[in-house]
Amino acid sequence: LEISITDERGKLDINAADEPTLYNLFANSGVEPEDAELMAAAVLDWRDEDEMERVNGAEVDTYLAAGFQVGPANRPFLMIEELLQVMGMSYELFRRIEPGITVFSRSGMPDIAYAPPEALMAIEDITLEEARNFVQERNAQDPESMMGLALPNGQVIMAQGRGLTYSIRSKATMPNGVWEQLEVTLRLGGGGDRNLPYRVMRWREGFSH
Repeated sequence: LEISITDERGKLDINAADEPTLYNLFANSGVEPEDAELMAAAVLDWRDEDEMERVNGAEVDTYLAAGFQVGPANRPFLMIEELLQVMGMSYELFRRIEPGITVFSRSGMPDIAYAPPEALMAIEDITLEEARNFVQERNAQDPESMMGLALPNGQVIMAQGRGLTYSIRSKATMPNGVWEQLEVTLRLGGGGDRNLPYRVMRWREGFSH
């Protein structure tokens, strides 16, 4: 049985990230620079309220011309899976960046004290290997001694309080290799309802045959 708890502050909120940060996320995750520019602009056009197409972006006419049945929602993302409807997003890329993105942190940059390697891809001039090494070193230290630990670009971990939104992942694997997994995102405090200790924000189950 494997259980992990992740503070959503360590992830990149796709509703809050600006265009350069989204570009870094895509480019550092293996997307060609020109395509990363197009995708970053398409994400912004998806979540903004207007139908004015930005440079390199995509609004409804561009979607329809490309064979899509509908255009962008012109509202914030309600769930990260909506990224799969954005022009240029492949399932393979989504699966690659999925552990590092959220719609719950309301932060345009991941908190490096809690960020997984996939979220650190949103930071300029960092490789996946560097991100993995940083996370491994950070996780090997206790919370007090990791303060001041720095990324290759010099950004250091600062003291932080506790977050309010967490993702819990539980995976059970049988001796024959068959597994079942549950991922739940919870917000402490019930989202404003004082009678509830928490509120379920996201629930996803998966299994293998």
